[in-house]
Amino acid sequence: MAALLLVVPAWLAGIFLYVVLQLPTAGLAIGFAAGLLLLLYAYFYNRRYSYLPGLAVSAALPLCLLAFCLGGLRMNWAEPSREPGSLLSFANSQEVKLVGVVSSEPVYTERSGSYRLNLRQIFAPANSANPQIISGEVFVRGAARPHRQSGDLLEIVGKLEEPREISGDNFPYRDWLARQGLFVTVNYPSSTRKIATEQDFFLTMAQWFTSLRVGATANLQQFVPGEEGGLLVGMLLGDRSGIGPELNKAFRDTGTSHIVAISGSNITIVIGLVVFVLGRFVSKKPTLIITLLIIAAYVILVGASASVVRAGLMGALSLGGLLLGREYAALLGLEASALIMSLFQPRVIWDVGFELSFLATLGLIIIARPLEDWKFVAKWPPLLKEGLLITIAAEIMVLPLAAFYFHQISFVSLLANVFAVPALEAIMAVGLIAAGFGWIFGGWLPILAVGAGAIVWIFLVYLIGTVEFFASLPFASTMLPTFSPIWLFYYYALLGLLIWLARDSQKRWQLLLNRAATSPLAYGGLVGIAALIWLLILFF
Repeated sequence: MAALLLVVPAWLAGIFLYVVLQLPTAGLAIGFAAGLLLLLYAYFYNRRYSYLPGLAVSAALPLCLLAFCLGGLRMNWAEPSREPGSLLSFANSQEVKLVGVVSSEPVYTERSGSYRLNLRQIFAPANSANPQIISGEVFVRGAARPHRQSGDLLEIVGKLEEPREISGDNFPYRDWLARQGLFVTVNYPSSTRKIATEQDFFLTMAQWFTSLRVGATANLQQFVPGEEGGLLVGMLLGDRSGIGPELNKAFRDTGTSHIVAISGSNITIVIGLVVFVLGRFVSKKPTLIITLLIIAAYVILVGASASVVRAGLMGALSLGGLLLGREYAALLGLEASALIMSLFQPRVIWDVGFELSFLATLGLIIIARPLEDWKFVAKWPPLLKEGLLITIAAEIMVLPLAAFYFHQISFVSLLANVFAVPALEAIMAVGLIAAGFGWIFGGWLPILAVGAGAIVWIFLVYLIGTVEFFASLPFASTMLPTFSPIWLFYYYALLGLLIWLARDSQKRWQLLLNRAATSPLAYGGLVGIAALIWLLILFF
């Protein structure tokens, strides 16, 4: 297992260093061949001397070398081609005519609309009568009207351009497009014509999911109105448009923005609810298969962002382990999800949501779970244990990276999360039940949905009150200047060393904390502080 745990980091390092150091393709190919020869040598050497248990150790270095080189080669393959006839060869020149299918759900504002266009043909120049078959996708940004839908076959005339950063905006526009495999844009085409609709079965299904999400949003807001309903929609469906700017700022200032983001908690609760319901009527294997399908549908429903896909893959891998009768290892599941996602799109490792989600989950695995086994922690109430351990582990892992990206640090994040996180699971579980009741019984027995909505509303009011209270404190957060990413390397290297050393000193720490736990003063102080903060939240 140790060798497997090293292979994925080597693969990710190959992707990262290929971009940072501009590693030569020929060198990666030579390294791959060398790693393959070393692996074959290790296998035949251990087989010759009948020492196959040593194969895992002797094969670790060749496997890491292979993974590193393959990661770099995969990144090289993902680079856009500039050869004649490729999509980029037509960029930054005269207008062309493009024929393609809208391959994503269009996003519209009052002034503009944007979507991906999967190309089929190109006419260069635009008035040419001879089409060329071409593959690739372009990002089209144009007028807000008329609205397009995924699956529409369009003919557009415009100028292909390589993306440029938008001046006066800190958003990395060009990098954001590149992470989605988009290297060419068409800004405000001179003409657009719809040729046909529903050109792809999967895109038609995606359109159906969009309609389902709109219906679910309206359903939730019917039974949980106001700002609480907007927050519930954001937590369950990933649509944060119903959350006001002040509340959004309060979540940022208190370091609790992750509560609104779709994460592993959502997937875990969906799995639990489905298994709980179906397990009463269906045998184990069909239940797990249906749950897998529902997880896939939920990931698509909420938008399939990088963090959601990561959580969905880990949930699917855990269910797959149960189907195969294998024990699920969370760390291997996390690495496997990163491998699958970076294999499909290697630039995902630069996605901020993916990075924060990955590190937070890693913190739960290597920091929070080992602490749960300590006798000192085992005596804590479940809500306090979950809120405090999850918060500490996640903050340790993501705080410096979040400060690097967002240039902000919260001084109340730990306390705010301790009081807010315990309400998270209740909100999502009861919210999903309210959505289900509204969908099934809303027409003829709405009292069930109204009752579930009232319960989840109470938890939402508590969550909003908690976040706004901590955000109102004068020392809640502060802005940070831009700092070098080398400090991130120092931090995580030191953290890794401390975690490694803590394995040897764990018994000494447990003994010290167990002695502290027997002190009435320790428990009295914790209870007193918690009660004081609760009173402040409720009455101020």
